[in-house]
Amino acid sequence: MVQAQPVFPPPAGGIFYHYTSRATSQEISISGRILPGRDGLVYLTDVLYRIGWQATDRLALPEKNAEVTIPVPLSGLEGVLYLGIVPEWVASDGRTRRRGGGHQWVVRHAILLQVYPWSWIPLEVP
Repeated sequence: MVQAQPVFPPPAGGIFYHYTSRATSQEISISGRILPGRDGLVYLTDVLYRIGWQATDRLALPEKNAEVTIPVPLSGLEGVLYLGIVPEWVASDGRTRRRGGGHQWVVRHAILLQVYPWSWIPLEVP
């Protein structure tokens, strides 16, 4: 169950970011929407990370590396919940670790977007 944290102001400028892999970005581009994951949530953050490993680590992405991000305007989003600071994530085998520390918001529905080739921001590799 998702527990909302104390109210946190939405990002200045009204833009969230959704980080994903290149493969998933292609599906989002084709469908024009970001679908909720297995837990029924779409995750967003207020920080524009420029390097892929930083986004993967700070957002504790367990199953994929962040390769691209897309800006998501706050206008038009309903039911945005602030979940607080992303906690650390450690794989069950203990070998993979993500430190967390980023801010996370969620919505419980698909996000419809006008997606253009220039909508995606590629993340740098180390």
